[in-house]
Amino acid sequence: QMLGEALLCQSNVACTNPIQSLCTSSNQGSPLVHPLDNTERNAADPNANLDHRAFGINICDTVPLAYAVLTEDNISSEFAVTRIARITIKDGRLHLHALRKHVPLPEDAICFPYWVLRNMVDMSQALTFLDVGWGGSSSMGRVYARMMGDTPRSNQYVWFCTGEKGPSYVNTVFCAHSNKGLPGEWLGIGDGRFTIPLVSDLTTGSEYCHPKEAGIISAVRMGEDNSCQNGKFGVTIKSSPGKSSVAFGRVESGLSIFELVAELGQINQASVIDCGIVIPL
Repeated sequence: QMLGEALLCQSNVACTNPIQSLCTSSNQGSPLVHPLDNTERNAADPNANLDHRAFGINICDTVPLAYAVLTEDNISSEFAVTRIARITIKDGRLHLHALRKHVPLPEDAICFPYWVLRNMVDMSQALTFLDVGWGGSSSMGRVYARMMGDTPRSNQYVWFCTGEKGPSYVNTVFCAHSNKGLPGEWLGIGDGRFTIPLVSDLTTGSEYCHPKEAGIISAVRMGEDNSCQNGKFGVTIKSSPGKSSVAFGRVESGLSIFELVAELGQINQASVIDCGIVIPL
């Protein structure tokens, strides 16, 4: 209810933020959530100079209704690190976009503590989204994928979609295309940033055994030992007999976007231009 009131408030800059009390420390009485000054931008950050309105699919989707703010203690510094996630609505769904660093906010921005929203997600059936682009800019559309259980692999995928553990899938490229035009056709996604997993000792089999159906999301085997100990992922485009032993999610809508990437070829032209998670209301 408080979230809904705050989002309705966004059209009236004179209104009082109904969650202001949630954004204030009871111990210190100082705001936990506040707009960032432009001087806090990090010139070395590739996202620092990007206009927050430039991401997404269309103007209705790209203009944030509010922001989620995550402030973390950095053990290597005496200063806290603040990251911002846009909150948008598309097709009646509330989207929490991947966290980014040093994004200056409008003075009248409505802000929520990040975990107030994030903790509303049931990890056993988390719904994630990927915005797929072509040639580094042109948007092809949005893909929604539902996690199949609360597992280490599905949790890792969600964390890469939200960026809350550090890296996110934003700006990662498509890296593989197997069995083109045949049963079991498959696209791999992820660059060198995802060779190291967020979760150690990721297993195979058991809870990850699912039929190799179109839309299945699974881990990528790589290296001489054919290991699945990484953060890359693959999407099956055409069903095939048998089961995958490393599946953890399923495309709920937008599979046609992956099919188009496969049809166009030159998969290195395709990338994830934004991602995040859907907050249930």
